Amino acid sequence: MGASGVGSFDNDDAMDWVADLEGYADDSPIVDALNTVIDQADEYLEAPDCSNAIAAAEVVAAQLGHPHEDCPEEIEVWAEGHPTPSATRIAQARQAVEVIL
Repeated sequence: MGASGVGSFDNDDAMDWVADLEGYADDSPIVDALNTVIDQADEYLEAPDCSNAIAAAEVVAAQLGHPHEDCPEEIEVWAEGHPTPSATRIAQARQAVEVIL
């Protein structure tokens, strides 16, 4: 995994995930990334899965109007074109981050 820092988007896996997100009109990549980590809560988590879930959680934050200061413009544009996430999606994002931590 390439990494240039400790930020949510400072690795190749997260940025590849962001690039893929741009091609989706729905939030299925977000759901998949979050659920991959949540479903493996009691197992060993792979770094790419964690990086993707953190990026997905950052998208949820951006949709709520709270983008991270280092949030890629692609995410901000995607978030602006999509509705506010449901309470379930917000809870999934929080749970995924808690599992990773």
